[in-house]
Amino acid sequence: MIAACSGGAGDLIYYIQILKQLSVETIYIKENYYHPPHGNLCQTMKRIMESQGFVVIPTSGAYHLYQFDPALKFDYNLDNFRLQPRRGSRHIMERMAEHFKVNYSFKPWIQNIPDSDLPKPYTIIHLTERWRDGSRVDWRKVLQSITGKIYFTGFQHEWTDFNITAGSVEWLPTEDIYDMAVLINGASAVYCNQSIALTLAQGLG
Repeated sequence: MIAACSGGAGDLIYYIQILKQLSVETIYIKENYYHPPHGNLCQTMKRIMESQGFVVIPTSGAYHLYQFDPALKFDYNLDNFRLQPRRGSRHIMERMAEHFKVNYSFKPWIQNIPDSDLPKPYTIIHLTERWRDGSRVDWRKVLQSITGKIYFTGFQHEWTDFNITAGSVEWLPTEDIYDMAVLINGASAVYCNQSIALTLAQGLG
């Protein structure tokens, strides 16, 4: 079975257990969403999805959501779960599973990710610009409450902003989402907003 997706990185991570139930082996992922020097959605998701047993093939990002290169042939358009009602009031995996009529579980569903070789224990912080409207979290107080070694992972401009607004933290750049998963897998705690880091932490348990 073949699926196609133009959603975000978090969408794909949440989809892993559902794709396996659908017997999907190959995924077309659009080359969109990111800007130089950050690569594109397919590039950043390729290794993590391959580690979960999928074949990843890039496809053009020139098409709108729900639309793909007409030459593609696939069994499932993964973007269609967004047509489910009550968006934002139910967990995204619930809506995905309901749309494709399969089951889902919050038991760890990301497998085969190695542990980080960084000295333990350490804490990961990941704070993005998105999904923070109306947030009352004081990240300076959060940072002050954490003991031990702390690392920030994410884009460099996110790290720079965090250092200005919350305090100084060492940055660990990553090549892609697989690298971020390895860092999170070895962490004793993850502090983040709603982001790919949260999705990975949930999937890794």
